[in-house]
Order: sequence, then structure tokens, then C-alpha cells
Amino acid sequence: MRIKWHIFIVLALVFCFVMGAMEGIAFAKTQKKQNIPKTGKIISGSTQSGYGELSIHAGDLQSDAVVALVPVGQNVAIISIYIRRGDKYALKGITDGVYYLYYKTGENWDGKKKNFLLNVQSYRCESTLTFVTTFEYGNQNTSLNQIQFINRPKLNTSYTYTIYEVVLKENKTPNEELLYVSEKDFPLLL
Repeated sequence: MRIKWHIFIVLALVFCFVMGAMEGIAFAKTQKKQNIPKTGKIISGSTQSGYGELSIHAGDLQSDAVVALVPVGQNVAIISIYIRRGDKYALKGITDGVYYLYYKTGENWDGKKKNFLLNVQSYRCESTLTFVTTFEYGNQNTSLNQIQFINRPKLNTSYTYTIYEVVLKENKTPNEELLYVSEKDFPLLL
């Protein structure tokens, strides 16, 4: 009878060891699969051909974020980028237009789903961002989208364009500047 109990205890210890090792292997595989993008990695869309700039600070965020720039009246981001918590990034080349800024925070980024798997919170800035580029050619001040260039020399030409600076925050209480957005209302990241 004593031998049976010893065998049972040894088998139980071996079982616990094997299960712990398997869990460690599964954790290691998960860590390898979870390639966290670098700040500035384009998640969807592409860089634009405009002059506008958006400086993004992920200041006091507790997790990483994906920022999406969406033309007003549309539900597809023209560009979305990954921002690691605490980082800064300047998105350049934004085409003239009026946009909403959406962002989501979370943990365990899934590149295939283009979404976080844990603790996802989605937001939209209430105010729109209006990007306008003007240029001065000689003494004429004109909006860039009103001009058609036909091999015109760019001597004495200067550009003026919009630059925004945004600090991302995790909103603990709703306010007028930052709105919670449901997952279904977050723009498509194609």
C-alpha cells in the first residue's frame, strides 16, 4: 500500500511538471507570435502626397495605440499608424481636407485582425482637423488645390501648411473633447 501512494505522488509531480513546461512553451510561442509594431508603422492606408503634419504624443497612455485619420463623412481611414505608449510620432504628407481623428488603445496587438485583443478602448476627438495648404508664387497667394502645375518653375515659391499637435489620453470620464466609440463605429482599417 505504501508503494502505491509513493507512485501516485511521483506521477502527480511528473504531471504538474509536464503541464508547467507545456504552459511555458505555449507562453513562449505566444510571445514570438506577438510582434509588436514599431511606432510609426503603417497599419492601413498609405502616406499621402500633401503637406499637412500631425504630431502625435502617446503621453500618459497605459498601453499602445492605433491612430486613424478619417475624412469627415466616411468610415474608412486614409491612414492608420501604430504608436507605442509614451512615444511621439510626426505623420507628414497629409492631403488637404477635413478629418476626424480616431484612436484605440489596448494590449496584445493582432496584425492580421488589425486590432488589440485585450482591454480595447476606442475614442474619437470631437473636433475635426482641417488641413489647408497655400502657396505664394510671386505675389499671388493661392490654395494649393486650386492650381494646376504644368512644368512651371518653382522659383520664389513658398508654402504654408497646417500642423496639428495631439496628445493621446485614456478618457476615464466622458467629456466634450473626447468621445468613446464602440468597436462597430470605429473606422475600417483597410
